[in-house]
Amino acid sequence: MKAQILTGTLDSHGSTEFYRKAVIFFQAAEQFLIDKVAKVLRLKSRRQETELAVKADSVRSVPYVAVGKVDKLFDRGFGFLTSSSDLKSYFFHLSGLQGGLRWENVKLNMPVSFVVANESTAFKAGKAIQIRPYSGH
Repeated sequence: MKAQILTGTLDSHGSTEFYRKAVIFFQAAEQFLIDKVAKVLRLKSRRQETELAVKADSVRSVPYVAVGKVDKLFDRGFGFLTSSSDLKSYFFHLSGLQGGLRWENVKLNMPVSFVVANESTAFKAGKAIQIRPYSGH
């Protein structure tokens, strides 16, 4: 039947053209669905890889002490630190400053030590507390 539709031998009232267009439409719809299913499978695979990476990163138990530098500062009393050992990002609030460190004295790239309260994940920065100036000793 498909060969008859494509060769135009069904009838002379234009239904051959209709069937030809219908076949083309359904072939396109089939390809569209195949592409969508493939995309969903790729996203699912990527999500599983991310979850495995997060589990692997969380092997170290919190809290632990880390050393790093001030990476970003915001006027509202918070910022982000970057760990020297693994280059992960950690959120901090001015209420976590200790050891004589005041918000007014915090500068970009300033070396600090801090306690990791929550580990960072693939999509979210961890949380740093007890931020102190670090002298390298």
